[in-house]
Amino acid sequence: PVTLENGKFTISEIGDYTVVATDDKGNVTTKEITVADHNYQYTADGAVITETCANCDRPAETLTLTKPATIVYDGSDKSGSIDVVKTEGFADDANKDDIVFEKDGKPVESADVKNAGNYVAKATIGDVTAVLPFTIEKAIPEYTAPDYKVGEAGNELSTIKLDDGFTWKNPTEKIKYSNGDKFEYDAIYTPADVDNYKIAELKIKVNGVDTIPPTGTIKIKETVWDKLTNLFIKDKETVTITGSDAGSGVDKIYYYVADAAAEYIGD
Repeated sequence: PVTLENGKFTISEIGDYTVVATDDKGNVTTKEITVADHNYQYTADGAVITETCANCDRPAETLTLTKPATIVYDGSDKSGSIDVVKTEGFADDANKDDIVFEKDGKPVESADVKNAGNYVAKATIGDVTAVLPFTIEKAIPEYTAPDYKVGEAGNELSTIKLDDGFTWKNPTEKIKYSNGDKFEYDAIYTPADVDNYKIAELKIKVNGVDTIPPTGTIKIKETVWDKLTNLFIKDKETVTITGSDAGSGVDKIYYYVADAAAEYIGD
């Protein structure tokens, strides 16, 4: 129970001791020492409780509440993820069975530490308490992304109905003409249990088709002003042609002049 190091001795057990010291001249000094029972003192700082003894110089010992780096919801009890780690000489017999839990400031049973949310684990010795906040994170949901969809080019994405749980992220975005290809658009999957599962983002392909026929108008002005003769010349005509293919977003007009047979003259 007594060790000597660098001229200092340490007594690790309670009891009565006689200490005899001899100096370099041979003088002997005797002293009676009584080591009383330990008087443990506790302080808490965050998740750590420190144990010291008021009656001896024993090193401070600690109890620490610990948690994993990440805790993710899976429907099971997560209270066992919180542990108690004590240094070897820690005297108090507190262990993980003594941990109590709170959620949103209210006590909860360990079996109810399973849903996603913010929790607090507590361990108390005497009148001091170690406190460890922790979070059960929402899980990433499993889902089957919809197959590609078909929509009218030029219309909004909102005109395409998606499977249950799926919505367009930008429903007013216009559908592009695909011309055989498929473009990807941002969508959102919202699980039924949003308390425990994250909302996921994904891409859905859309084949933008053009089913709206192009439109066009022809306007003929029968008389024009001839600057050379300063007269209205009726056999001259001004022809204005406009066209639009709103579905594909591409406007291309072909010009034909016909008397007996149509003749293509350009576009």
